[in-house]
Amino acid sequence: MKTLTERQFEILSFLINKEKPVSAKNLAKKFGVSTRTVRYDLDDIEYFLKGSTVKLQKRNKVGIWIDSPKEAKKMFLLEAPREEKTLWKVVSKEDRKKGIIETLLKCEGYTTISELSNILEVSYSTVRKDLNEADKWFEQREIKIIRKKKHGICISGNESNVRKAISEVLEYRNLEDAEFKIFDEWLFSDVSINVLYNYINKVSKELKVIYSDEFSTKLLIHIGICIKRLRQGKKINVKKEDIDVLKDTKEFIAVKKYIPDIEMYLGFRVPIGEIWYITTHVICTKIIETYRDKNNASLYTKEELEITQRYISKISDALSLNLRKDNILIKNLLMHIKPTLNRLKYKMPIENPILEEIKRCYPKIFGLVKKISNEISEEKGIIINDDEIGFIVMHICASVERVQKNMNKKKFRILVVCGGSIGTSKLLSSRLNSEFEELEISYEIPVSQISSYINGSIDFLISTVPIDEVLIKPVITVSPLLPEEDIARIKSLMKVLRGEKIKTENQTVDEIMFIINQFCNVENTHELKNALEKSFDEKSNYYKNIEEQKLLTEMIDLKRIEVKVKCSDKYEAIRKVGSMLLKEGYIEEPYIDAMIKLCEELNSYIVIAPKVAMPHAKPESGAKKTGFSIITLKEPIVFGHKKNDPVSLVIGFSAINNTGHIKAMRELLSMLCEKETIEKVINSTSKEELYKNIQQFEKVYLQ
Repeated sequence: MKTLTERQFEILSFLINKEKPVSAKNLAKKFGVSTRTVRYDLDDIEYFLKGSTVKLQKRNKVGIWIDSPKEAKKMFLLEAPREEKTLWKVVSKEDRKKGIIETLLKCEGYTTISELSNILEVSYSTVRKDLNEADKWFEQREIKIIRKKKHGICISGNESNVRKAISEVLEYRNLEDAEFKIFDEWLFSDVSINVLYNYINKVSKELKVIYSDEFSTKLLIHIGICIKRLRQGKKINVKKEDIDVLKDTKEFIAVKKYIPDIEMYLGFRVPIGEIWYITTHVICTKIIETYRDKNNASLYTKEELEITQRYISKISDALSLNLRKDNILIKNLLMHIKPTLNRLKYKMPIENPILEEIKRCYPKIFGLVKKISNEISEEKGIIINDDEIGFIVMHICASVERVQKNMNKKKFRILVVCGGSIGTSKLLSSRLNSEFEELEISYEIPVSQISSYINGSIDFLISTVPIDEVLIKPVITVSPLLPEEDIARIKSLMKVLRGEKIKTENQTVDEIMFIINQFCNVENTHELKNALEKSFDEKSNYYKNIEEQKLLTEMIDLKRIEVKVKCSDKYEAIRKVGSMLLKEGYIEEPYIDAMIKLCEELNSYIVIAPKVAMPHAKPESGAKKTGFSIITLKEPIVFGHKKNDPVSLVIGFSAINNTGHIKAMRELLSMLCEKETIEKVINSTSKEELYKNIQQFEKVYLQ
């Protein structure tokens, strides 16, 4: 809880003990400060009282009073914390300077040194000296402190510069500081943050982008500043030719389209210059995700693509490391370059907080990127500064690490499943970590929690107990002590998942016999070899079967595909995919009821990806053959998943065991990670087109 200054506590005590409302003017007179200072103190008191039963009430032409039962008031005074420190926690010259800067930025007109002295609770002469430091800060931002006799002091400058100064103070404040929260409340006192967040979400959806949390907050601040300054009668003056440059861009159109949402809330029209102002910040906002429209139109300009490609190609050549096929780098660097060029164009620099560390840790890559950036700067007539170069270096270094790691063995993400004993799971995890560098244990969970944790990023499960469920991921049951035979089975599965060939049992046995004969005298070689072959036979066949399994397209038939099916609810959709499997002899009638029952019990397990559900049941419920049926829905249906609803694609699944579908399922899960492919499948207008879309993905998948 924030503590109050001594004066603020005295004001609160006075109001609590007062039965009638008091005016701000009378409070100022009683406590020997200005009405402006009283208003600041009341803001702090109001913030301090948040969440308590004691409420500060303010009403024009009535006054200020405390609304709460008498007993609650008394208890509150006894328990309320207070401190001798001021609102600004003034302990240094720097703190006082910040206090002056923020007060002047908040002030709608003139203030006085006396008022600043009261707010900061320091002497008049101290404030005068500190004003010189604040003056330097404002001068660096092309803003002046105006001193006028009989009026006081205020700031004056280009509206754009003033707004940048306000955003700078807000963006670099520690969000946990009480000072920030109070300044933040001042900014958003005229508009609901939820209204602005909804507006930003609508604009981002219209533009088919997702903003990073950090930059989404910055955008929120800039729009909040826009509204605050408009209410104060301060608006941006923009030349018509500058507006003309942006007015036909998709960003300007999206910003303007949803401005009525804000206007309706505010009760006044937003000028065209402010729409331009918001647009410039939208196009400079960092994107973390993009997706294409139905026509696959590129979201990037030719210039953005060319610059991105130049960085990647030149760095690849300089490092003798091929980064050109790193799709993550291409995507992320494009998303970074797009707003970077706009930030440079509109002179909205950002600070890289770890720039010096980047230079120290990656001097070679920083030097290479700087050289390329200088070439681009000269050609394009822009200046790519070190802060922006540092961000580009971060993307390049991440790619270098990925590519080098991929040159080595693939890492697998796994779930460790136990019967309930924490000690057992810890023992198994310890053994796995000591035996396998390529395994990354995502979670240690009991069997009952599998449905909550299994997802597309998990490669397989290692369990100390048998799992009866038909899972969409491979499962290996092992002893917690992880003996050699279990280690061998895990290694074999990893080879299969990497696409490597598995040795036959004869090859493995012959290798073991060769090693044994080097160190031992074997009395009965024939019997030993037979015993080894028998031991390896079952395990080897298990993994050979995976290699020989069918692909996804081989487990789907046009007879088991329908598009744009009209279903009233999830149960009808499940019965539809189930009836297709039933008709083709893949399941028996009870299997459909079992699918519905499992859906009711484990909704989150059935909806396996955004827009995609895969109802299924246990083999013993009536599965006769392993295969899939697919329908797309005419209208999306809610299945009951918190994140992945509504569902537009339903995949019926039947399996006669836990292993016969691993290859096809692995392919399906890879496809579910490709948003563009899933959208194509969902939007298919015929079953032939749907099947062809899966075939096209499979062709790329097998390369």
